[in-house]
Amino acid sequence: MVNPVDRPDFDPAGYREPNVEMMGRLALLSGEWRAAVTVANDKRAALGAAIVKARDAGHSIGQIRKATGLGVSTIQMTLAKTQPPR
Repeated sequence: MVNPVDRPDFDPAGYREPNVEMMGRLALLSGEWRAAVTVANDKRAALGAAIVKARDAGHSIGQIRKATGLGVSTIQMTLAKTQPPR
């Protein structure tokens, strides 16, 4: 049981044991979400590296925008994050 001193908002009269099935589903969904975020971050890093490589190869921001469908500001932000400090 929850210690009411640690959790002053805890109402012992309304306390119910956790639904094991529901908690299991929450754990499963949160694990899937974390995995999806990891994959998305990896893909974002790969796309960022490809944008930098395209720019270094002499492609314009307009060409990169047309190829990726990303906005100019997103491309500029990606490029700015990869530039060494001056």
